[in-house]
Amino acid sequence: MMMKTQHFYAGVTAGMMTAMLLYPIDLVKVRYQVYDKTGNAYRSLLGAFRTIVKEEGVRGLFNGLAPATLASAVSWGGYLYFYEHAKVRSPD
Repeated sequence: MMMKTQHFYAGVTAGMMTAMLLYPIDLVKVRYQVYDKTGNAYRSLLGAFRTIVKEEGVRGLFNGLAPATLASAVSWGGYLYFYEHAKVRSPD
């Protein structure tokens, strides 16, 4: 059986990896939400990626990655830690 701290580290790792891998998609989603209100909406998903890369470079797809990664790591680490703690403490 894994120690409870291992669940925390597993959650932190999973949260960080998920945030880093999926962040460009999340960024485009947020841009769609924001630009839809201004009238400068992207015409397609691929068009959104192309526009961001053209105007901001590839690094533009990762603007704001650090706080998102930290938030995801802390939330998933805490969730898995406390979930395992609750499972062990709950009566069968």
